[in-house]
Amino acid sequence: MQLFEPIPRKTYAAIAVISFVALMAVWSYVSYNELVQNLFLPTPTQVWQAIVNWAQDGTLWTDIKDSVTRIVLGFAVSTIFAVPIGVFMGTFKHVEAAVEPSVDFIRYMPAVAFIPLTLIWFGTSEGEVSVRAKACW
Repeated sequence: MQLFEPIPRKTYAAIAVISFVALMAVWSYVSYNELVQNLFLPTPTQVWQAIVNWAQDGTLWTDIKDSVTRIVLGFAVSTIFAVPIGVFMGTFKHVEAAVEPSVDFIRYMPAVAFIPLTLIWFGTSEGEVSVRAKACW
């Protein structure tokens, strides 16, 4: 066995299944034997029951819709800004010279570093976003 050597698909699938089953077994053992407080690590049964309850009362589907909406809107807004900036940077060297240092600085920052700033600037709900965004502009 060498580094970066491909492995057969069946071996890959077997390793994936075994590792998932092992993870579930450790989770079950730790949570059912109460080695960790239930508040921090609920049992698989409790998690499944919560999913079923949320699906039945509609909370799960509403939350999924909200998450997908936020992802799509975030992608759309970033595309609306990024494509023209990229085109102008590729077309005009003066624009590239003006924008590239800032882009290079921000590019290497971890994405999670922007989460607290985003929450501070725009809040946590869509209603707050529109009010705070208007205040910023």
